[in-house]
Amino acid sequence: LGTILDAHKIVVDADRPWLSMWGGMCFALVLAKNNSTKFARAFESSKRLNLKLTETNRSIEELNANLERKVERRTAEINSLLQHIPQGVLAIRDEGRIDSNYSSQLCAILGHNHIAERSFFDVVLDCSDLSPDMKDQAWQSLLASLNESVLSFEVNSDKLPSEFIYTYDNQTKRLQLTWNVEVKDDDTVYRILITMRDITSEAADREELAIKKKEFAIIAQLIEIGVERSIQFFGSGNMLLEESERLITNYADDSDSLKILFVNMHTLKGAARTLGFKEMAAVFHEVETYYSHVLKSESLPSLERLQNDFERVKDIYDVYENVNTNVLGRENNFSKLIIDREFLEENYHLLSKLGVNNDLSMDIKEVVKENCHQLTEMIFMTVENLLDELLPQAAKIAKDLNKVTPKIEKDISLCFVTKSQEIALKNAFVHLLRNSLDHGIESPKERLQAGKPQEGVLHIRAFENGALIQIELSDDGRGFAIESLKKKAMASGLLESDATPNEVAEVAFNQGVSTAKKLTQVSGRGVGMDAVRRFLLKEGGFVRFQILEPLDLDNPQYYKFKIIMTLPNLSVKLLAA
Repeated sequence: LGTILDAHKIVVDADRPWLSMWGGMCFALVLAKNNSTKFARAFESSKRLNLKLTETNRSIEELNANLERKVERRTAEINSLLQHIPQGVLAIRDEGRIDSNYSSQLCAILGHNHIAERSFFDVVLDCSDLSPDMKDQAWQSLLASLNESVLSFEVNSDKLPSEFIYTYDNQTKRLQLTWNVEVKDDDTVYRILITMRDITSEAADREELAIKKKEFAIIAQLIEIGVERSIQFFGSGNMLLEESERLITNYADDSDSLKILFVNMHTLKGAARTLGFKEMAAVFHEVETYYSHVLKSESLPSLERLQNDFERVKDIYDVYENVNTNVLGRENNFSKLIIDREFLEENYHLLSKLGVNNDLSMDIKEVVKENCHQLTEMIFMTVENLLDELLPQAAKIAKDLNKVTPKIEKDISLCFVTKSQEIALKNAFVHLLRNSLDHGIESPKERLQAGKPQEGVLHIRAFENGALIQIELSDDGRGFAIESLKKKAMASGLLESDATPNEVAEVAFNQGVSTAKKLTQVSGRGVGMDAVRRFLLKEGGFVRFQILEPLDLDNPQYYKFKIIMTLPNLSVKLLAA
């Protein structure tokens, strides 16, 4: 009691201590009651708080239990997904190592299960067909992205391959990859996620579709040019390619052979462009450009490059020819038109014999003559029509050489040629026309200085000469460099000093011999003359130079000349049959 009184500063009355004591006791009782009420209230409050805490703890325990079940269920779903997803899924973490959790399909795709905790470079990149530089760039990009800002991944993502060929244990596949990232709260890359698909069969289907599209495009091009022009192109092309293959097979750093290769490729490219064979012309142009570069630089070509380029040329040419022959059914033997050619020729023989039978009346002879004429036009081509198809090329060649389109003077009799003779003549004329315009006819400036008109003149004459058809070609150019060729031939041991001009000219038909000092983009004088002779010999014909008088009697270096081509005369041959 005294302690309570002291604590609450209650002073005890000395005269009436009992009163003070009573008051203190009353105050203490009141105070005790108040404290008891507060304690009871506090106790009730604490009791309610404990109940709430218990309920909260129970809710937290239930929430944790649910969360654990959800995590377990989600983990099971992810594991199931990794087990059954038809893609290879993996994650790359620190130091470029593959995480231990990856899809089971990844093992099937990669061909083994030695994957977890191994370097992505060793497991995947090193088995790809990527170049060493591309492999290194992809690997360094991965390492530079891990534990760095996601911006680093975005900047380097172009170095990550989306597709490549993968080889393991002699098994080759084409894989397609996609790349994504897992980031932390601070936007740094935690892991790089990769999905892989084996698209080998899809790639094969893609390639087959591309081949079909390419084939359809070629079919459209061949259909557009028609049967006759396609057969003519492949007939000429086969001979030029055979010559080129022979030259490359026997190549021994011979610049003259390279000149012929250039002219052949230039001829093929021009024909392919004219017919609209775009893909073929593009390949021919690339190869021709290489030949031109080597010739201009006077360097030695790579034999391996020559062989590889010819393989490319042959491959694209064979694609077109296969479509023309096997898909469109256009045979290159010229044995059939709409009906059998031999049948038409037999009827031509019969009608020709009937036409000279004196026992027939004039009316019947006229009918026979008319039918014979119609058959001739159906089966054979006139030399004049053949030249009309070829000579417009002169303008284009002249333009390429910065020369004026030449004037063409023709004296053409009615002469017929077979389809194979037609092709041989066209091939021969392509070479001769280029040679004449390039090295026969001078430049406009040179011609003016020599007192000639700027445009050159080509003279063409064709006529029947007994059992032969004879075609002559000449020009008003600088003439044939007989003395230059003679010196070259004597140095090579091909001629003696007393050789005649015509004997000297014959040397031009040796493979690769040329009198040109400099080869241009079109031809060299004499380049391809051996090919011209082979074209005609194959049809029973021939070609030679006829050397005329010197252009300057005081300095007989250059001579006027004619190129004379002959072929068996169809009319005489048929009548003799």
